[in-house]
Amino acid sequence: MAEQWPWPWTTPQPQLLEFGSPGIVDKPKSCSVRCREGYFRLTDSQNCRRHSTPLCVPGQYLRAGSPTRDAACVPCSGCPGQRTLVKCSSTADDNCTSCGVLAQPELQRWETRDTPCELACREPWQLNRVTLLCELCSTKCEPGWTYPQRPDNCSHCDECPPKPANSTWLDQEDRYDCTWECEPQHTLLHEACSPSIPVDIPRTYELLQPKCLPGHMLVDFKCTECFEAVKLRRVKQSDLPLQSDFPTSAMWLAGCHWQCKHVLGWTAMRLESSTAWTCVRDTRRNLILEGTNDAWIDSSQHSSLGSQSTHSLIYYLVVLLVGIPLLMLKLSLLVQCVRQCKRVDAGAPPAAAHT
Repeated sequence: MAEQWPWPWTTPQPQLLEFGSPGIVDKPKSCSVRCREGYFRLTDSQNCRRHSTPLCVPGQYLRAGSPTRDAACVPCSGCPGQRTLVKCSSTADDNCTSCGVLAQPELQRWETRDTPCELACREPWQLNRVTLLCELCSTKCEPGWTYPQRPDNCSHCDECPPKPANSTWLDQEDRYDCTWECEPQHTLLHEACSPSIPVDIPRTYELLQPKCLPGHMLVDFKCTECFEAVKLRRVKQSDLPLQSDFPTSAMWLAGCHWQCKHVLGWTAMRLESSTAWTCVRDTRRNLILEGTNDAWIDSSQHSSLGSQSTHSLIYYLVVLLVGIPLLMLKLSLLVQCVRQCKRVDAGAPPAAAHT
């Protein structure tokens, strides 16, 4: 009969197909078709394939196949917060049932890891095993006492294990329970507090710390050059001179402290980029700080003005010395002319008589 099915989706391997649902009267194509038992296909256009039979490891079970999915190994679900009726096997998952109703569901929970359906409280609440209610504890056990792993209530404290002789329980508020320390003048040795013996031993730190040469500093108990310490960000480059200044114009004092060789005429100056220092000659430093010396220009101008004023003074003196005698000579000649004219006028006859 399968060979007579006319639907196109049933043509691949029709012998592996069967009807999967009832149809509608007078509508033969309304019946769904699926793979026979033991076979599956994901879509109607695929061929039916036989279910696989994988081998499952512990903690897994074999989930049976269906007409639309293959058989596969899947992890056992367990029964978190539930009671286990039947444990997971190679062919079936865990069978679980509810542990019961919680009186405080927002604070309580069921523990099912070690024992089935054990009542517990969420942190930081504690279960009162008498009332079976969760309560918030604010008390702290006294020194030498500690909370048990499963306290009955908030005030339940158990005695700590014995402490060694010559020791006292710690009583700080932030202490860990059952912690102790040796009494003064005693030292812990092999889990016992023994009397301390004064011994003059140098401090280990001083023994491990080497002494570095100038130009070096201590980095992780190792003498490192100052310019290498800059790369490790232990020294700032802006606090050091140029490496090329050593040893010509700069010298190390101690560690990474330095100075220019002042005796040889070198002076420290900050570079314009402010990234480092450098040593320069004093003459160059004065030239940079004070500028060029142009005082000779002023002195030249003053001497030129002085010589000009001197020349002017001589010129005026020469004029005076020459001009005054000439003036006197002219005045003398003028006086003589006047006198001669008067004589002539006095000795001559009148104009009419002469006529």
